[in-house]
Amino acid sequence: GVLQSADAFPVLEALATNSSDGLKLCGRETDVPDRTRAFALYGLGLLGNKTTDTTLQEKILDILWTTLITDESNFKDLRVACVIGLGVTAQVDPVPTAEKLLGYLKDSGNDKLVRAHCPNAIAKLLEKTPPDAAIVKQSLNVFIDLAGSKKTTNEVLQSAVQALGMLG
Repeated sequence: GVLQSADAFPVLEALATNSSDGLKLCGRETDVPDRTRAFALYGLGLLGNKTTDTTLQEKILDILWTTLITDESNFKDLRVACVIGLGVTAQVDPVPTAEKLLGYLKDSGNDKLVRAHCPNAIAKLLEKTPPDAAIVKQSLNVFIDLAGSKKTTNEVLQSAVQALGMLG
């Protein structure tokens, strides 16, 4: 993953998804270790950042998003790795991913530390999007609302302010 080699995709996928192949790679009968899964998810994001293969990008985005919304473990690093990976994976159209992350960010039922990584990921996704695009305006409004609310946790507040600067 760190080498951003497409040849690594099957291994990263197996580890990240906790599949039977991933278990074999780890020499375990149950559960790929969380830390190993997290590094595989980060590796997928790095691979997604470099590859120009849109099919591979879509597979990576699907793994990252599915893991983000289905993981219920106490190990937040898995979900954080997904958000960061989603933010750095190259995409022909980053709007759908930015919209999903905005939805995840706005859901206060999601963990605050995972949510705190969303504004930065969204800002990275939208850095080449015209400033007058609807998704940019929507993102800025969400960040401003979060920054101005007394209910926003410090972690999310700081990230929202940083993302305002990135998009501004």
